[in-house]
Amino acid sequence: MKVLAANVLSGAGAGRTEVSPMRKPPGTQATENQTIAVLSVSPADRDHGELWRILEREPGVAAAGRLWSVAGADTLAGALQTMREGRFPVVVCERELSPGTWKDLLDEARDLPAAPSLIVASRLADEHLWAEALNLGAFDVLAKPFDADEVVRVLVSAWRHWGGHSRGLARAAGSVNVSYGT
Repeated sequence: MKVLAANVLSGAGAGRTEVSPMRKPPGTQATENQTIAVLSVSPADRDHGELWRILEREPGVAAAGRLWSVAGADTLAGALQTMREGRFPVVVCERELSPGTWKDLLDEARDLPAAPSLIVASRLADEHLWAEALNLGAFDVLAKPFDADEVVRVLVSAWRHWGGHSRGLARAAGSVNVSYGT
């Protein structure tokens, strides 16, 4: 697998970094609708890159038969703009942003048509943060530096949770026909 490039966006998209999706060997490449987009929100570019490296290398992610892409935002404003422009089932957000925090992003994300599963990342991940994050509606907390196995477990679980939750909302609204086959 190969990372193609990281493109820093400027102008209207300032404050955002986009990392191209992973490529699989010929014949095993997934289609466009199988790409799972993750938004990494952190003032530290190394966090975006670390998430990308983990998703690129881990066999548990590749075994799921999906391509993952990582987009980065270094500010709350950049993250909100990116979330409004695209569909991100999973968002990994640094605990503290300047200005703002993960709580501000969580509040704004609730207004999106398909709210993402938000994961809080922090070097100070403790029981207090975990309890607060879960009580306020975040999906989980990841300790930094990232542990590859934990990142894969949490991101895949968050994506599955988002998918089930989104389909449930669509069915409740009557906009999706669901057939159950055996």
